[in-house]
Amino acid sequence: MGPSAPMMMDAQPSIMTAEVESIVALEGQATFVTSLRPANGSELTNARVEVVAGAAPMEIVEQACNNRRCAVVARIPDAVENRGTPIPAPFDAENGYFDIIADQGEWRGLISVRPLDTISHLGADRLGIRGGILAADVEVIATATFEGAPTNQPIRWVITGGGSIAGTVDMSAVGSEARGGGGDGGAAGVAGDSPGGDAASGGAAATAEGGAGGGSGREAGSDGTSQVGSGASAQGVSTCASDYLAEACGGSGGGGSTDGSGGAGAGTALVVSLAPLDLTGATFLARGGDGQADAAGGGGGGNITIAAPSVMMPPSVDVSGGAGQGTGGTGGSGTLRMDVPGARMDGVVHGPVYDVASAPRITSESTYTISGFAEPDARLDFVIKDGAALGTATAASDGAFSYELALTPGLNRVVISSTGEWGQLISWLGTSFDFVRVGTEAYPTSGVLDIAYVPAME
Repeated sequence: MGPSAPMMMDAQPSIMTAEVESIVALEGQATFVTSLRPANGSELTNARVEVVAGAAPMEIVEQACNNRRCAVVARIPDAVENRGTPIPAPFDAENGYFDIIADQGEWRGLISVRPLDTISHLGADRLGIRGGILAADVEVIATATFEGAPTNQPIRWVITGGGSIAGTVDMSAVGSEARGGGGDGGAAGVAGDSPGGDAASGGAAATAEGGAGGGSGREAGSDGTSQVGSGASAQGVSTCASDYLAEACGGSGGGGSTDGSGGAGAGTALVVSLAPLDLTGATFLARGGDGQADAAGGGGGGNITIAAPSVMMPPSVDVSGGAGQGTGGTGGSGTLRMDVPGARMDGVVHGPVYDVASAPRITSESTYTISGFAEPDARLDFVIKDGAALGTATAASDGAFSYELALTPGLNRVVISSTGEWGQLISWLGTSFDFVRVGTEAYPTSGVLDIAYVPAME
């Protein structure tokens, strides 16, 4: 977001305006990074930054100034009571202010602090969930279950402050984006190897020669609804795409038969956090539904994405396809994607990861070398959010990569992606998130690594 000139809050005539490079902060965010400078271009001598008392609470944990600008790292406490708002609107924000104080005067910059609710389930019942939640933290105890509700919206838990999940998140069959198989599913095919049907059916109709095909994980339309099925037990392919969220793809419905519907496709869930997550005892389910009639195919398994700078104990995950009935094909498996440094496992999809904690928030150096892991031999792309591409690198055969970022004075907001066997995977790690607004809702699209470069002189 570009520079913004704030309205003065009880401003004295001597307080001037500061331009702020990133003005949106989120409750629970431990490392909000921004850069600010006098709007009038004034030089700065003996400059420092202070939080204006009486406004939205912020705590400065690091700062640096030169003769032209200051950079700040702040902790945003979770101080506002829950409001029951999954995604806060801009008008829900509270205004906070940073003041640059220098020998030449005082300049004030606006920070828009968005209040976030907490994802919490401390009981033993099953609670229905749907759509996106932007939360300051999460707490789900072992006896609790969240269950996906039938809707076209994928589950997106986007968390700033970390927390713990010890219970169950179930997106199986009737979860978000689930689609039942159609009553008749296109051209007939042999059992487990049929051509696809339409968006509702997902497989092919059974005939005397063979049953319908099963659903396929990671195969969906641009709006996240289920599409065609694929052969029995076929691993889901990575052609799934969405206009604003690649993870918005559930399993397709299984092919129907002349006697009834195929199994429903499973839903999908995205759980990402800027802070560590404790997943001890957690279970994530996205199982396809079984065929509902003789010769009907099973639904495809859904997809689970988990991303955090660290995770205590990997969760139990089941993304298997549903069973076909009679000659009906078995639904294809979905996928588990884990963007967690050090958590590399066979059969799991991994986006690009790196050690977020080791990256500087403020630096006086003009370059920073970022190292991490991605898919073996994948291409890595480094771009500035809302700006130009920085460059590319290629991961080694073991997935290791390294790239030297060239920084410009002020705030550098870096988005990292890899392109390989599983298509383009945008990293969910970082100090903040990037969003795109679709209608009234903000959809998360990636993690962003924020680094403020403050040279000694400009």
